[in-house]
Amino acid sequence: MNFVEGLPSSVGYESILVMVDKLSKGAHFILLRHHFTSNSVTKAFVDCVVKLHGISRSIVTDQGKLFMSSFWQELFTLQGSKLEASSSYHLQTDGQTEVVNRTLEQYLRCYCHKEQKRWKEYISWAKYWYNTSHHASINMSPFEVMYGRPTPMLSTYKKGTAQNEEVDRELIARDEIVAKVKKELEKAQGRMKKYYDQGRRDVSFEPEDFVYLKLQPYWQKSLKKKFNMKLSQRYYGPFKEL
Repeated sequence: MNFVEGLPSSVGYESILVMVDKLSKGAHFILLRHHFTSNSVTKAFVDCVVKLHGISRSIVTDQGKLFMSSFWQELFTLQGSKLEASSSYHLQTDGQTEVVNRTLEQYLRCYCHKEQKRWKEYISWAKYWYNTSHHASINMSPFEVMYGRPTPMLSTYKKGTAQNEEVDRELIARDEIVAKVKKELEKAQGRMKKYYDQGRRDVSFEPEDFVYLKLQPYWQKSLKKKFNMKLSQRYYGPFKEL
């Protein structure tokens, strides 16, 4: 769970709270208006997620001040949720959400770059197509995992079928948006997967194995300050796997 922040709107700047379910890969995009607080984000979370899926057993977030606040921590701890924060400089801890963030940003960038303040009009369709699209990692769509039935498809509208002109314009615009959203999300997902897979390999460790921890080139206040960070050691350890 984290944010896509600083998006332009007619009333200033807004953000999107992005949440991804680890099992189904399903995503929720929740609109938030600045300046939001722990209290307002919690209310939005309950209204958009809890009422549909219940309280999460565990929640992984970044280390933002909002998620580290005593209000957020105490509220969810008392509800039985295990709160975990992603490690500093180790975004893979919440990698699923980071990938969805980039996918959503890519879609908004491609579709709304000429009319940036209209991005909110397309968020619902972006969520629809993301959750109903086939995901290679689970070999089905998130919708199928969550609801146990095939993905509902929208009927393509034939121009001029509706007698009401306003209905005709609305359905034509809907089909154009949906087609564009699907195309851009598929392109963004493919691009993110390609870059992520480059230079990576599957590695597994067993309990009691010894591993080294790579901390460079990031600055770690917990370590003794070195005269020159470029010449400092890159790996620390070995540490035993638990």
